[in-house]
Amino acid sequence: MQRLLDIIIPSRCLHCSRILPTHQHLCISCLHQLPYTHWEFHRPNQIHENFSSLKNFLGGNALLFYTHGNATYKLLHANKYYNQPQVGKFLAQLSFYKLHEIDFEAVIPIPSHSNTLKSRGYNQTHLIAESIANEFNVPVYKSCLKRIKQSSSQTKKNRKQRLSVSAENFICQQKISEKKVLFIDDVITTGGTLKACIQSFLEKNDTSFYIFCLAQAN
Repeated sequence: MQRLLDIIIPSRCLHCSRILPTHQHLCISCLHQLPYTHWEFHRPNQIHENFSSLKNFLGGNALLFYTHGNATYKLLHANKYYNQPQVGKFLAQLSFYKLHEIDFEAVIPIPSHSNTLKSRGYNQTHLIAESIANEFNVPVYKSCLKRIKQSSSQTKKNRKQRLSVSAENFICQQKISEKKVLFIDDVITTGGTLKACIQSFLEKNDTSFYIFCLAQAN
C-alpha cells in the first residue's frame, strides 16, 4: 500500500519540489546547499549582539540563516504551519554537532499560547527541544514558561512591533535546580520574544544560560 501511495503521491523536496526516492525532506542538492551559519557558541555573532546584555548569558548559536523563500524558510514553514513536525526533528538532528561545543544541564523551549497549541496540535519548539534533550540525556522543561498573552504571527509584524514583546506576556512557573540551561527556539528574527521569555525566567531563577535556534533571520 505504501509503495502504491509513493507512486501516486511521491515525496518531494520541500525547497525545489524535485521528486524524492524515499521519505526525506530535501533532495541531495538542496541538502548540500543549506545556508549554515558556521558560528560558534563562544565567539561573537548576531545572537551575542542581541542577548549579551542579559545577566548570566553564556553564549548563543544558530544552525542556519533564514531569508524569505530560501530552503530554511520552507523547512520551518512546513514544520510550523503545514503539520510536518518531523521536519523540526530532522533539523534538530543536524544541530547535534554544534551542541557538543557546550555543557548544559537542561533544555527549555519557548512556549506557544494555549490557543495556538490547540489550533496547531503541537508546539514545534517542544518537539525540537525533546529531540535535543533525548540526544544529550538531560531534562526538558516544557512547562517552565507559559505564554499568557497571545499575539499575532511574527511574520505580520514590523521590526519595531517584534522588539516590543514584554516579559509580562510570559510567566515562569518553575524554579529549577540546574545551573546551566539551553533555551531553544525555531527561528530568531529580532529576538524580542525570546528575550521576554528569558527575562521572565530570570525573575525566578539565577541560572546561567545558552541560546540555540535552528535559524537566524538575516
